[in-house]
Amino acid sequence: MNNVLYHFLRIYVWYALHFYFKKIITNGINNIPPNKPVLFLANHQNALLDALVIAITAPRYCYFIARADVFKNRFAAKLLSLLNMRPVYRLRDGIKSIPNNKNTFTWASNVLLRNECLLFFPEGNHSLLRRVRPLSKGFTRIIDEALMANPLLDLQIIPVGINYTDHTGFRGSVSIYYGEAVSAHAYKNDLLLLRSVIEEKLKLLTIHVENETTYSNVISVLKQTSPDYLNPFETNRSIRQIEQGKPVNAPIGKISSKSPLRYALYPLYWLSGLVNVVPIIVWKWLKKRITDPVFTGTFRFAVGITVVPVNYIFILWMASNFVAWPLLIVLAAGCAISLPLHHVCRIALK
Repeated sequence: MNNVLYHFLRIYVWYALHFYFKKIITNGINNIPPNKPVLFLANHQNALLDALVIAITAPRYCYFIARADVFKNRFAAKLLSLLNMRPVYRLRDGIKSIPNNKNTFTWASNVLLRNECLLFFPEGNHSLLRRVRPLSKGFTRIIDEALMANPLLDLQIIPVGINYTDHTGFRGSVSIYYGEAVSAHAYKNDLLLLRSVIEEKLKLLTIHVENETTYSNVISVLKQTSPDYLNPFETNRSIRQIEQGKPVNAPIGKISSKSPLRYALYPLYWLSGLVNVVPIIVWKWLKKRITDPVFTGTFRFAVGITVVPVNYIFILWMASNFVAWPLLIVLAAGCAISLPLHHVCRIALK
């Protein structure tokens, strides 16, 4: 049942994410072995969206470990369990909850012992900052337990860098870089060294500002160069130059032109907004209640995969009483592009 539900939701989320993001770029898929146990270790900047972009781009059936606080709601806990997710507890979740991690780590090691895939976010928390934070030791406990149960297990560790152009906005883009596999056997006697190796690899695959104290200044200068946030290698090269005080070439600014023709977009803007008035109202109401900005993108996407399709189904159901099937198909296509169209018009009219 879980397998069927997982693949159904994977297809649905794949389509939804390709509407949510302007571009989804994947690199290094060939680094994922098809028949070996795999532990994905990814940076964590965008709450549940991080897990979803890996779920739809990795060619393997995947299991996940998520923060325990998202399991507090009983319904959410049941749904996440059906989606192959298990909680990991931190001190902030209460000192008494920490022993529960033993069951989660045992479950995780069993996933790897079955030659399957597991995704873990080793930073231990999430942040909108474009940097890799020090890794926790949780993933080394999973590796150690799996290798103790089967010393011959050919466990492959794959660092994953996730890079967003806009963490919280609609119609941004994301790139996922799957790094070269690291054999767990090579570090079975020095898991502390393995943690350092993975951290350095993540810093190469992810846009990374090393010094947190100068982070704001570095990002401010970086923005003036119109960086390609989807390419961590080129962008990190610019970051290193900025950190070393070297000049970075900035592109020649374009002359802004406010053509009167842009006002012709107003009818499209208001019409597409009218079609989506219910999701827009729900989102504005929900956005005011988000206490952690990192969850902004996740909740925005949640509205997109729940309220938006229900809204369109209701519109089409109402329209079916008045128009013929050919026109209904045209209306359905109009609904499908209305939200991206509304966004494009809004940006153009700024």
